Amino acid sequence: MRYCSARARQGRTRSVPRTAKGIVWAADQGAKVIVVAQSSPTDLPELKAAVEHAAASGALVVASAGNVPQDQQNRTEDPKAPRYPAAYPQALSVTAVDANGAPSDSVLHGEHVEVAAPGSQVLSTFFGDGDCMFAGNKPTTSYATGYVAGIAALVVAK
Repeated sequence: MRYCSARARQGRTRSVPRTAKGIVWAADQGAKVIVVAQSSPTDLPELKAAVEHAAASGALVVASAGNVPQDQQNRTEDPKAPRYPAAYPQALSVTAVDANGAPSDSVLHGEHVEVAAPGSQVLSTFFGDGDCMFAGNKPTTSYATGYVAGIAALVVAK
């Protein structure tokens, strides 16, 4: 707990304004593909401006469409409402499918979603611990966003 609290005091936790600043910074550094593997139910002007800035700079923001919150208790937002920055028209919105390529109720769907990619049973390495599997049987859009961003980067490189 102290580690997380210390990071928060140092301003190193996830926040939508920090994400917006990161998008702008990446675009200003010449990035052509910017990955945002997180999402927010809140449409903030600075996040929208950041995505618009990236697009105007020639960058593609590849963004997670969002996961359906597992715990709906104490939540006020619509669990299936579009998430940001994926819902902005300048972003490429990514949802996830399960290991069989089928849709899942654990991730968001809708008109704002443009592409789906694998998001469960993702094999990876983790800090030298060897092979690990992330996301188990429930797909998550963060992993799918990584796949799509990798493909986008290959297209840009070609």
